[in-house]
Amino acid sequence: MNNFEPGLTKYNTAPPPNDFKRKNSWEIKERALIKSEDFTPFKLPTHDDTTEFKEVSGKARYLVEEKPNVGTGGMSNVFRGWDSRLERYVAVKELLPDWLDSGESYRNIIELEAKTIEKLKKNFHPGIPNIYDYIETRSLDGRIRPLLIMELIEGESLFLRLSDDVKQPLAISEISNIITQTADTVDFMNENDLIHKDIKPKNIILSQPHIKIIDYGSSSWIPDVDAVTASYTSPETYINNTKDARSDEYSLAATAYSIFFGNPPDIIENPEIITEAQFYSKSFKYKVKDLDIKKLINIFRKSLSKNPDDRYQTSTEFAQAFCKIIKNVGLKD
Repeated sequence: MNNFEPGLTKYNTAPPPNDFKRKNSWEIKERALIKSEDFTPFKLPTHDDTTEFKEVSGKARYLVEEKPNVGTGGMSNVFRGWDSRLERYVAVKELLPDWLDSGESYRNIIELEAKTIEKLKKNFHPGIPNIYDYIETRSLDGRIRPLLIMELIEGESLFLRLSDDVKQPLAISEISNIITQTADTVDFMNENDLIHKDIKPKNIILSQPHIKIIDYGSSSWIPDVDAVTASYTSPETYINNTKDARSDEYSLAATAYSIFFGNPPDIIENPEIITEAQFYSKSFKYKVKDLDIKKLINIFRKSLSKNPDDRYQTSTEFAQAFCKIIKNVGLKD
């Protein structure tokens, strides 16, 4: 193994742009494992409390803004960061403190999510975000603090877009594009033996040129973690934790339903919730011919069936049926 002089590992860092929020920001410094007199750069810290660490350079690799302004979920926060070496914005994801104390399977979520996305990216698909780094550091109280450094995706989530009362409802062409691209990404995952398990508006990012799906912390490759959103999760996954491609198809259909009505259907409590009256209610912001309403009801009832065998068998199959009908739908005056 080659030894490195500390002076040879230093690099020039670029300051963040003016729009970076410096106040109370925090740093992630590259560290190296020190063993005897050897200097081995760019190794991640181990979980051994007695290990000594030395900074690879005196400057921080990543600067991270104080508030999780990229996203906040039930298990994690996502911050905007600046990579001073490669001069680019990044997203920095960390597990919430309560989950760090919830057992080893939960503490490992960030690392397993990084490996899940990286494994998917071996067969490239534009709907999967890029992973740049996985880092383990320590918080001030001495606990291991796993951090995922990934692509900062430009674009708002479908959830935020639907929550914006100022903007017009999504045009039908936009809805078709969202459902079609999301279905394509979901089928790509399913074909690679991954079930996402948490397809919902918050995890669909309306980026260009391709919509991306985020948050793989509850996916089928991560064992013993069932932090899903009940209202978008298929009955078999929510009740029995059984899942296959048709479980993700259900979640996509519930997402499409929420675009029209503002909320997903509560199929678990009321399997007959999808009625003709809904499509004539004030909450439905689109105008549809009577014949197409009946077709839409049938599509939603099929895609959201409690029995997976009665659903569309892939997300693309649902998307094609759904988009074929809604092309004749328009906005109410």
